[in-house]
Amino acid sequence: MKNIIGAKLKAYRAKNGVSQFDLALKSKGKLSTSTTSTAETVTNYDPRLSTFIEMYRYVDTPFDELLTEMGYGESYQSTWYKRHKGNS
Repeated sequence: MKNIIGAKLKAYRAKNGVSQFDLALKSKGKLSTSTTSTAETVTNYDPRLSTFIEMYRYVDTPFDELLTEMGYGESYQSTWYKRHKGNS
């Protein structure tokens, strides 16, 4: 998996003038400054699912686009998702 989420998180913080500490407060402690720093600097960072989901809340990218950028494109999508994509 490519570490796209860290770069996206850093871009969000830069765009919105949010420090790592501010993000920790905004996420009510779900994202510590240490976790955010690791995500933004470690190239092979692989967060737990709960951490990934919390980080996703702060990136300005549609979920399917984020997965594609991470290397999980169409071939990883379930047939149910492919049938219902865009029908919400």
